[in-house]
Amino acid sequence: MRSSVRPLLQTVPAVAGMGDERGREENQWGDQLFGGYHRKEGPHPRAMCCMDLAEGGAILLKNIDALPPAIQERLARFLHYQSEPAGVRRNVRVIATCRSNLTDEAAAGRISPELAEVLLQHVITVPSLRERKRDIPELAIHFVRKHSHRLNRDVEGLDDQAIIKLVAYD
Repeated sequence: MRSSVRPLLQTVPAVAGMGDERGREENQWGDQLFGGYHRKEGPHPRAMCCMDLAEGGAILLKNIDALPPAIQERLARFLHYQSEPAGVRRNVRVIATCRSNLTDEAAAGRISPELAEVLLQHVITVPSLRERKRDIPELAIHFVRKHSHRLNRDVEGLDDQAIIKLVAYD
C-alpha cells in the first residue's frame, strides 16, 4: 500500500437560501466548489474553484447533508467519474463528513440517493471518544504538551487524578 502526503483544503457547505434565490445560490456554491465549466454564461472557465485549489491534495467537505440537492447530485457525478461533464479531470481526494449515519440521512431524504450510493462504498466510521476511553490519557497528554509549548509554559503532563477524572467523564 502506497501512502502519500497530500495537502488538505477544508470547506464548509453554505446552506442555500429559500425562495427565488435558491437556484442562483446553488449555482454559485456549485461554481465555487467545481468551477463554472458546465455553464455557457457566468464565471470565466479558468476561474479558480475549490477543486482547483485542492488539485493533487484532498478536500474536506463538512456536513454534506447541508448541501443543496443539486450540489449533492453534482458531487455524486464528480465522485463517480472524477471529472466534470466538460471533461475536466481532477486529481483530488474528497473527504466528506455527515452529522449522523449516512444511510439514515439518505432514508430521510437529506442526502441524495446517488451521493449516498457513491459514498457508502468508502465509509470510515470513527467511534466516539466515549467508546474509546483507553485513548483519553494519550490524547490529553498530547494536547497538554502541544499547548504548553505554544503558550511557553513548563507543564510536564497530567497527574493521575486528572487522568482518572477525564476517563470517568461521560
